[in-house]
Amino acid sequence: MDRERSRRVQCGLHRLNNADDYQVTVTVNRCKVHENWNSNGDGYPNDIAICELATPLTFNDYVSPIEIDDGSASWAGQDCTLSGWGRTVGGGSLPNYLQKVNITKITNNRCSQLWQSVTGASIFDSHICFFDEVGQDKSACNGDSGGPVRCSRNGKKVLTGLTSWGISTCSGAYPSVYTRVSKYSSWLAANAYP
Repeated sequence: MDRERSRRVQCGLHRLNNADDYQVTVTVNRCKVHENWNSNGDGYPNDIAICELATPLTFNDYVSPIEIDDGSASWAGQDCTLSGWGRTVGGGSLPNYLQKVNITKITNNRCSQLWQSVTGASIFDSHICFFDEVGQDKSACNGDSGGPVRCSRNGKKVLTGLTSWGISTCSGAYPSVYTRVSKYSSWLAANAYP
């Protein structure tokens, strides 16, 4: 079995160590990583991939499609929701339950200012940043990579970003940096599997 076929997508998952009746698990046929992804590049540019599932997803009350950001909103100043099974503190253990936190979208200029003292922390227009300016205690963390950030538009959740990178201590002292999905609309459409 090739590498992709050994991967699977679990949807509706709420607990890592427990199975729930409403979970849907599907095998992955194949994936394509962005051809300009650079895991050693400053700011980890083009941190996105697309995968084809072996069978269509079965939707239920816990598994449903989400609208993908079309780039028509800046989201600046809006509280959005980060979620994942990443550590709640740097070096800590992974939680069993899905974690989520509401955090504010900041401009990329502000994000660059906050990261400017850190070598290699480049912010591009293909990034979207979230930061708690007041408490500085909210952050994505190790294990959240690839997970979603969702913002609301007209009462609907919109997939705005994919967890890319941040500070390893997960202290919230620096912004969490996400891949801005709206910047990859053309790439996603061109690479969608038939």
